[in-house]
Parts: sequence; C-alpha cells; structure tokens
Amino acid sequence: MSVFANAIKAALTATATIAGGEITYTRTGTGSVTLDATFGRAEYLEQSGDGGITKYTARDFIVRADELLISSAAITPRRNDTIAATIEGVASTFQVIEMNGNAYTIDPHGVMIRIHTKQVV
Repeated sequence: MSVFANAIKAALTATATIAGGEITYTRTGTGSVTLDATFGRAEYLEQSGDGGITKYTARDFIVRADELLISSAAITPRRNDTIAATIEGVASTFQVIEMNGNAYTIDPHGVMIRIHTKQVV
C-alpha cells in the first residue's frame, strides 16, 4: 500500500472515532463483524409512477475495507445485509439498500467503503 493510501487510512480511522462509532454488520446465514464506522447521510429524490416526488434520507456508514470480514473472509456489502448501530444514544437497525444500482461505493485506493442503508428499526 502506498504512503498516501496509508495516510488516508489513518486519517479516516481517526474520523470514525470522532464522527462515528461501533457498528455490527450482519449477513444472514453467514455471520457478523463488529467494526468502527464514520456515520454519514445521503439525500435523494425518487419519482413515483404518478409523477409525485419523495425525498429520502439514507444513512451511510463508512468503514475500512480491510476490516469488513466475516469468518476471516473479505466481503462487500450486499442488499438486505443489516447494520446495528447506536446513534445519539438510540440503538437502531439499518438495512443495506442499493442507490443507483450499488449497495456501496469504494474509494479509488480500495481503502474505505461507503455502505448505503435505510433505517428499519
């Protein structure tokens, strides 16, 4: 890994401590992993068949790609996986969703993954 990629990894790990917290990522039938994440948000508009527009707010979780392991195997986020997190003192569950056909985005260096979710509990 390059010096630049290592610097990004260190800075974003520190950010998770300040602007995030611990999450538990679960894939049904496979297992789960607990890791640190930075909490983010994304807003998007969806047009219904009758022409109405609904504004949605998605909760995003940014994690280190090398820590997203279940049973020692690297995984990538998949639709319907879940994330449990406590945000501002409230325990919640989030379901991985696809935005523009993708459940996640990854930085050009493969260091950080941004997981797109919606709150379900």
